[in-house]
Amino acid sequence: MAFPGVTTDGLSTLRFSRNPQLLGAHFTPAALVKTWSRELKAFKDQDRSDLDGDDGDANISSRFDTGGPEAALVPVLGYSTQSMASLQYLQASFQADPSINNLLAMITSQYPLNQKQRVIIRALVLRVLHPVQIRSVRDQFLLYLGGIGGVGKTHLIKALMFGLSIIQKHDDVLLTASTGAAAANIGGATYHSALGYGKNASQPVRQATRSRLSHKKIFILDEISMVSLEDLVQINERCNAIWDLNRASDTVFGGLPIVILLGDFN
Repeated sequence: MAFPGVTTDGLSTLRFSRNPQLLGAHFTPAALVKTWSRELKAFKDQDRSDLDGDDGDANISSRFDTGGPEAALVPVLGYSTQSMASLQYLQASFQADPSINNLLAMITSQYPLNQKQRVIIRALVLRVLHPVQIRSVRDQFLLYLGGIGGVGKTHLIKALMFGLSIIQKHDDVLLTASTGAAAANIGGATYHSALGYGKNASQPVRQATRSRLSHKKIFILDEISMVSLEDLVQINERCNAIWDLNRASDTVFGGLPIVILLGDFN
């Protein structure tokens, strides 16, 4: 969402945000920064005729809720830098040509991928587009992505989320991490918060938690290398309590179709 009254080219997500300190630092392409610059200039030029001397700043700020000290105008970056209008266009384009190659082309236009990353994204998206019935653990897509920092694990997850938003499946994902900082980096939550438990993993699952998570089909856990074996067992048991109604099955993590673990054990 850009400034009110400013026509954009569908690339910016410059918008008013509460609590900007929670967003963290992000790098962004130079082209997007130029887009923000054009929007700011257009906004300034548009309102110049309405400004009257010293009251100009007040007239601009009156359009936004700046009542709190945490209020600020900041460029907010999630997994997608597309505007809603542009996302709708991409969704319509996929519906017109619902092929994996078309979807990959749209993903890589925003998130360049190397050969290995393309193979992973293709395999994941194919499983989402063509789900299989989960009868045993062999039917689950269990994936571990490992490597030192900077190899592209977070980039891959953001590319996947962007692709899922195009096919309107992004809400199927439970995006978690082992720490608050790692969760903020991927736009998710800690696994404790997401799965609705604290230090006591054996506490009963609340109905509100089960209702909130019942439709999830993809579980992503970042920084798995910071999760102890005991905690991993607790996560598995918690997932079973939330999703798996048939404990005669040998499935893990509640029988979710796709489970992705990321980390660095080096």
